[in-house]
Amino acid sequence: IVTGNLVQGKAPMAIGNADRIHDFCYAPDFANALYIASINDQAYNKFWICPHTIHNRSVREITNDIKELVGTTTTKKLKVLPGFGVRILGLFDTLMSEFCEMLPFWTIDYTLPMILTLLKQSTSNPLHTRKHLQSLVDFYRAKQA
Repeated sequence: IVTGNLVQGKAPMAIGNADRIHDFCYAPDFANALYIASINDQAYNKFWICPHTIHNRSVREITNDIKELVGTTTTKKLKVLPGFGVRILGLFDTLMSEFCEMLPFWTIDYTLPMILTLLKQSTSNPLHTRKHLQSLVDFYRAKQA
């Protein structure tokens, strides 16, 4: 909702609270981690955490990063649909009803546990973040074309 809207020149939109801190996983990295775990017998019946690309950033901060990559000069503000709005829309729309389940993750700070500090430091790289965000922008530009 953020990147696609910005590429189209529309106002970006977030759900819950755009100022809460999160860690985000880049979808292709997650898919690769699932693949590796699925072909490794030692992975069976174990808990795995996929390395996250973006650490300790809010949706608002990431939106500003994406605006820079898109090269937009839009002054449109980030629109935020609060929890009560998601719940009301969830009564009429099945996608929004699914978001209701995820609201707790979008209304609190949600990062990897502190015990994973070393993992976070070893996988967090601003250059990777920028590269992954640029891939996301490129995807939406190609989709729009």
